[in-house]
Amino acid sequence: MSSDEITVLHVDDEPDFGSLVATYLERIDDRLTVVTAMSVDEAIDRLESASFDCVVSDYDMPGTGGLALLDFVREEFGELPFILFTGRGSEEIAGEAIAAGVTGYLQKETTTSQYEVLANRIANAVAQRRAERAVETTEQRYQRLIEESSDAICILRPDATIEYVSPAVERIAGYDHESFAGETVLEYVHPADVSLATEALSTLADDPAARIDVELRFRHADGHWVWLEARGRNLRADPTVEGLVVYVRDIGERKRREQQLSALFETTEGLIRSEAREAILSRAVTAADEILGLAATGFYAATDEGTLRPAAVTNRAVELFGELPAFTGGDGSLVWRAFETGEPVFAGDVEGRDERYGPDVTVGSEMVIPVGEWGVLVTASTEPDAFDETDRTLAQLLVSNVEAALERTNRETATDERCDG
Repeated sequence: MSSDEITVLHVDDEPDFGSLVATYLERIDDRLTVVTAMSVDEAIDRLESASFDCVVSDYDMPGTGGLALLDFVREEFGELPFILFTGRGSEEIAGEAIAAGVTGYLQKETTTSQYEVLANRIANAVAQRRAERAVETTEQRYQRLIEESSDAICILRPDATIEYVSPAVERIAGYDHESFAGETVLEYVHPADVSLATEALSTLADDPAARIDVELRFRHADGHWVWLEARGRNLRADPTVEGLVVYVRDIGERKRREQQLSALFETTEGLIRSEAREAILSRAVTAADEILGLAATGFYAATDEGTLRPAAVTNRAVELFGELPAFTGGDGSLVWRAFETGEPVFAGDVEGRDERYGPDVTVGSEMVIPVGEWGVLVTASTEPDAFDETDRTLAQLLVSNVEAALERTNRETATDERCDG
């Protein structure tokens, strides 16, 4: 099955209406394939034997109704999109559906335009869920990449005085490990985290069976703050230790990835809410700049004249490149190549190459990711190899969300124009 295809389970006890819905939906959006069930029991059987991207159900059916099916779906299939498409409409029913976790609510009408609205609701709900699942998958991937092993070992007295710290502290925080003996560890903890650290050490000192696991900021030798995870146990009764053992590791990279993911989550939510193309492009560029942190970022939109022109750019891009160039077929640029082939370009070292973005400016590396028929997202750095595999994954995930938002806006615009006509 293509990633663009959407399989819908439609549940309604009226066979003629079920057939009509399937016919219209598949005609309106050729990505949709509709499977019909005439009861909740039949729907459950189908859900347990096949995979669906969305459920559309009537509210009032003989025996078990649509909300009971919704409860089953939420329990067994989590946030699988579920749209209540019912002939009975009231604020009470809508309130019940929303409280039960329905994705969408649509009342049946006598006009055929309702099927356009339903098809659009289905496509949007599925696109949003797929984007959310993509982010979840990416987050799980990052978690697997994070090593769980400790980097440094500290032995503390109950009063937080350092008796010993392993040499790894120099790599983590820049200090000579021998100079730490006799120091109070709390003096190096960020003021906002001192209370957390004090409570954790007190718990550890008072209870031989206690375990602690805290995240806090620690002052680096050069003055900046580094994020550390501290996991400890009480070994005061062990004659070879006679202290509190704390295993410490640097989690700065993980914190950075968490911030990137948080920004991506916020961007995805913003894209889902955005209605105008300009707002989507502006959000995309701002998010790419925040998530990737490279020197310059811009979205180049495809025009009817066969060119790619800047439609949204960061201030840093303007400062770096001045008047931003346009690109056309045959110009040999990496930007046009990515758009023409539909394949992203990840160039870690482009210094001196004529086909790079802004040949007259010192550019060390750049990413050019096509956004379907809409254009390309370009992000560049003055440094070579300024991005890694995770950055590439984040950029592509962002672009997929942007493309979905643009397609949704285009469909909604087309639907509104047809309805107005």
